[in-house]
Amino acid sequence: GDGVATSGGIARTPLRQQLMNSDGHGLEYVAALTVGGQEIKGIFDTGSYELLVFSSRCKTCGDVAEFFDSSHSTTFEGHSLSTMHSFGSGDTFSQLAYDRVTLHPPLAIEKQYFWEVIDADLPVLSEESFQAIIGVGPPSTPHLDSQMKSDGPKKLLKAIEEDPSRTAGPKLLNASRDALELVGAKTVLENLEVEAFSVCLRRQPEDADGMVVWYDDAARKSAPGIFTRVPVNSMLTWGVHFGNARMRAQDGRGDETVLGCTGPCAAIVDSGTSLLVAPLSVLNRALTYLNTLEDDCSNMAAMPNLVFDLGGQEFSLPPEAYIGQVIGTLPESLPLGLGRKPKTGVVRCEVLILPADISSKQGEMWILGMPFLREYYTTFEIGPDIWNKSARSLSIAHAGDDCTPSQPGNPNAASMLQPRRPRTVDLSRVQLPAWVVNAAKKGWLDL
Repeated sequence: GDGVATSGGIARTPLRQQLMNSDGHGLEYVAALTVGGQEIKGIFDTGSYELLVFSSRCKTCGDVAEFFDSSHSTTFEGHSLSTMHSFGSGDTFSQLAYDRVTLHPPLAIEKQYFWEVIDADLPVLSEESFQAIIGVGPPSTPHLDSQMKSDGPKKLLKAIEEDPSRTAGPKLLNASRDALELVGAKTVLENLEVEAFSVCLRRQPEDADGMVVWYDDAARKSAPGIFTRVPVNSMLTWGVHFGNARMRAQDGRGDETVLGCTGPCAAIVDSGTSLLVAPLSVLNRALTYLNTLEDDCSNMAAMPNLVFDLGGQEFSLPPEAYIGQVIGTLPESLPLGLGRKPKTGVVRCEVLILPADISSKQGEMWILGMPFLREYYTTFEIGPDIWNKSARSLSIAHAGDDCTPSQPGNPNAASMLQPRRPRTVDLSRVQLPAWVVNAAKKGWLDL
């Protein structure tokens, strides 16, 4: 059956895997993985749960030269069960498959289930620099999902068992059996027995890489006061309580300006989202407050910090995390605007908060994307039992320039001397995972 078959199992000691800054400006990070012995690149998405692999069989995906080719794998196992995945730019049609997957030697899974994308609405996939999406959301979520979806197939198979004169086509029978098998199938995180992993993206220079740390124990081993533990309060995602969004002068003097979330709100820290996402009213208040921002960002360093509470504890982002030099325009498929109307070909200084009014049971949503992970080393703790939600938490520390957890207020002396420069953001390269785009379209997210 499924399982991790590396000889003698996996030594669960911290293991760093490089996240390559594929666009050179920190809007997309990819990691190498192999499926059926073929090396491809994938993005880690903390907001989804399963492994999606784009297939060279896809006739509507454009140039598929870099995509996974199942005919080159001796360990590939195709199945009948199919599903739709909605992406911002359209839907994809995928089939259940199993194969040998390695994430980073020695992390190997002999038989990992994944969805092989064989049809897509729009031929934009081949323009991307990745061929897989590795969902690292809480692993209990896809089990709940497949349990719900298995009710129909269970009834069908039981009815045929009780009355052999009833028949169903072989495709439907196979898909029904697949659906039942999927209930027990393990996600990548489960198969690797990962109880905690961390993500950190280096701040400087702009094309610096990031990393994922598997089996990370830094939060447990660090001196007190370095990490802040924030309980995950959501059923399905890495969602946490969010509140009191405000602007505060860097010297801490003067009045704070309230941006929103004086009542309960929620946030998801997401490694797959290029920028910060917040309600439109927040962006409007920020733009009013920051109206002295020069068009060339020359006075960015004089702008205030963006301050908010996660799980009742205070966190802060410097101006360069939410202000940048912008070129290009957002893909039309994204249901979001950004600040002022673009003048093509002109570099302009903008507040890099994507407006999206997304509600949840816990209030309005914020998504803390890559800018947060450049300032904070974030450990996603699942705990030993994937069903025990009370063990789930985020442990968050200030990130040093080399991506080590550091004491608050002193990321390290060297970074204090570096002048703060605005990042260049090509809006056409902005990554927003499917779940964010769909939530923005619906105005709702199930946490």
